[in-house]
Amino acid sequence: MRDIKFRVWDTENKEMLGVQELDFEDTFYGGRLSIRTDQYNDYFDIEDMILMQYTGLKDKNGKEIYEGDIIKIYAEGLGGEAIGKIVYDEYDLAFVLRNEAEELSECLWYADQQIEVIGNIYDNPELLEKGE
Repeated sequence: MRDIKFRVWDTENKEMLGVQELDFEDTFYGGRLSIRTDQYNDYFDIEDMILMQYTGLKDKNGKEIYEGDIIKIYAEGLGGEAIGKIVYDEYDLAFVLRNEAEELSECLWYADQQIEVIGNIYDNPELLEKGE
C-alpha cells in the first residue's frame, strides 16, 4: 500500500509546508476543507493554500515526488533529457509529467530511476521556462 501524503503551498507567506491533518468538519470555514500543517498548530482555510498530493514515487535520489514538482527525466524514448511538471490528469486518472510541447506520462512510470526533482512550480517557475 502506498503512502497517502499531501503538502501545501501557502499563498500568503509563499512557502511550502507539510500537511499534518486535513479536516472536513462542517464547523471550520463554513464547511470547507481546513488544513493543519507540520509547522503550525493552527488550522488554515483551503482558500489560503494550494493542496498537492504525493505521487507514491521517489526520484533517483530518494526524494518524494509531489504534484507541482518540476522534474528532469532521461529516457531513450525521448531522445535524451526533458523537463516538465507533475500534474494530475483527470482524463487518465493518473499523475503525469507535462511540458509545453507534449505529454510525457509513459516515461514517468518506466524510467523512475532516471527522474530527478529539480524544484517546484511555486519556488522555481523559471525552471519550466528553460525546459519548455
